[in-house]
Amino acid sequence: MLDCAVVGIPHTFLGEVPAVFVVERDGHTLDRAALLAHCGVHLSAYKIPAAIHVVDQIPRTGSGKVRRRSLG
Repeated sequence: MLDCAVVGIPHTFLGEVPAVFVVERDGHTLDRAALLAHCGVHLSAYKIPAAIHVVDQIPRTGSGKVRRRSLG
């Protein structure tokens, strides 16, 4: 994984759930099951991403902050 960001996405019942956006390293493929297993060990259940999206880049502002609205 080269870069990532987590944003809240709308959910019908819960209001919002986390989704992770990942930029893969060249020549590597994201192991979604391993990522979710890692999250399951280190995070509370409600913090585990409901969706994993592979993107080309994470949009950022001029100061380097993630443009979350561009991802969600």
